[in-house]
Amino acid sequence: MALLMAVEMIFKFFRMKTLQLLIICAGLMSCTSSIKTQHSANKTSNVKPFYYLALGDSYTVGELVSNSSSWPMQLSKKIKASGKDSVATTVIAKTGWRADELFNEAKNLEVEEKFDLITIQIGVNNQFQNKSISEFKASFLHLIELAMGKAKNGTNSIVIVSIPDYSVSPFADKMDKKKIKKEINEYNMLCKEIAGQFEIKFINITDLSQLAKNEPELFTKDKLHPAEKMYSMWTERIFSEIKESL
Repeated sequence: MALLMAVEMIFKFFRMKTLQLLIICAGLMSCTSSIKTQHSANKTSNVKPFYYLALGDSYTVGELVSNSSSWPMQLSKKIKASGKDSVATTVIAKTGWRADELFNEAKNLEVEEKFDLITIQIGVNNQFQNKSISEFKASFLHLIELAMGKAKNGTNSIVIVSIPDYSVSPFADKMDKKKIKKEINEYNMLCKEIAGQFEIKFINITDLSQLAKNEPELFTKDKLHPAEKMYSMWTERIFSEIKESL
C-alpha cells in the first residue's frame, strides 16, 4: 500500500512538472513575434496606398504592448492622418533578432510595389550577445543594400532609428551599466556614420530612452522594454523629422 501511494505521488509530481514546462514553453512562444502586414485604407478609394516597411527586433515588434501601441503602428497612424488616403504597413521584426537574423528573413520578402518608407532599428541583440561590432557592420550594410533595392526613392525613402539605451532599465541593475551605455553608443555612432555615407536620414531616440531612468512607468512589466508612452515619444520625434518628405 505504501509503495502504491509512493508511485502515485511520483506520478503526480512529474505530471505537475510537465504541465509547468508546457506553460513556460507557451509563454516563450507567445513572446516571439512578428512578421505581419497591416493595411489601413479607405474602402471607396482606388488610390495606391503609402507603403511602409519596418525592420527591427523587439523594439520594433513592441514587446509586451498591444500591436497598435508599437512605434511603427503609431507612426503609420500619424502618416495616414497627415493626409495619406491609405497606409500599408509591413513589419519584419522578432524579439531577440540580431542584424544578421533580420537580414536573413527580410531578404525573402517579395513585394509587387516598392516602399515609400523603410525604417531600420537593429543592433541591441548584437551588443547584448557580445558579438563583434565588425560582424554587426557587415550585416547592417547588407540590410542597407536590401532596403535600397526595395525603396521607391532609394536612400531618400530609408530612415535609420538609433538603438535605445537599456542600461537605464531595472533589467540591467545587476549588469555593467557603464559597459552597456558605452557599447550602445559605439553601435549608434557606427549606424550614424554608415547613414551619412549613404546619405540616409538617421534619427536619434536614444536620449528619449534615457528619460526612463527616473520614470519606471515608461517600461513594461519586464522592466526592460518600453511602454506605450515611451513609444509615443519616439513616434513624435520620428514623424517630426520625416513629415516634410512624405
